Amino acid sequence: MAAVSSTTNADGSVGFFGRLSFGDSVYLSAVYAALQSVLGVADATVAVLKGQSQSLDINDVVRVGSIEIARCTPNILLGTGGFDD
Repeated sequence: MAAVSSTTNADGSVGFFGRLSFGDSVYLSAVYAALQSVLGVADATVAVLKGQSQSLDINDVVRVGSIEIARCTPNILLGTGGFDD
């Protein structure tokens, strides 16, 4: 989904994770806000939000080190290729 991608989208917009920089932590509420800002989205569920060293699948915040950049890997979701469109 373009709203949370880590890259520049075909229309020139940049997804949520693409706007993050070194050391920017990821807040679950901000991910939900990005998803729900998409026209036509009435509901969204984040199945996994965790850092490499976190054991829980869902965390309110993923702290990112000063030399790290958070990225979205949607291909791990749903075991298929990304988001459940």
